[in-house]
Amino acid sequence: MTDFNFTTNGFYFRLIPNNQQAIDIYNYMATDTQINPCNIPQSAWASTKAQLKEAGYSVRKLRKSKPLSISETDKLLSELGA
Repeated sequence: MTDFNFTTNGFYFRLIPNNQQAIDIYNYMATDTQINPCNIPQSAWASTKAQLKEAGYSVRKLRKSKPLSISETDKLLSELGA
C-alpha cells in the first residue's frame, strides 16, 4: 500500500496520507517544519518527495476518480439520510 498519494494544480502539491504512520509524519511536517503538506510549492516538491522516499515512504500520484452516476449519488444520499 502506498504511504502517500499526491495531487497537484501545477503550482502546488498536496500530500494525502494513507496509513497511521504516514499521518504521523504528515502531522510532524505540518507542525514542526517549514513545509506545509497541504501546499508544497513546485520548487520544493522534488526535495520533499526525495526526502520522503529516502525515509522509506512510498509516494504516488493520486489516480483520477470518475464522477458518481445519478443513481450512485441517490443511493449515497439515501444511505446518509439526506
